[in-house]
Amino acid sequence: MAEITIYNSLKCKLETIDFEFTDKNTTWFDDCVNDQDVHKITDVFGGLLIREYGYNYPVC
Repeated sequence: MAEITIYNSLKCKLETIDFEFTDKNTTWFDDCVNDQDVHKITDVFGGLLIREYGYNYPVC
């Protein structure tokens, strides 16, 4: 379990959540080159968590 900070687009604010990334709930994309490339997509709390390759906050 890891504590991560996400941008909740429904609430328009940053939030901190506890979450575990696993093979069951996450798809990783290993061929990322640019900061804007999608690095992983995770099923979380009935929605999707999309993480870019760069240092931006994941968007939920």
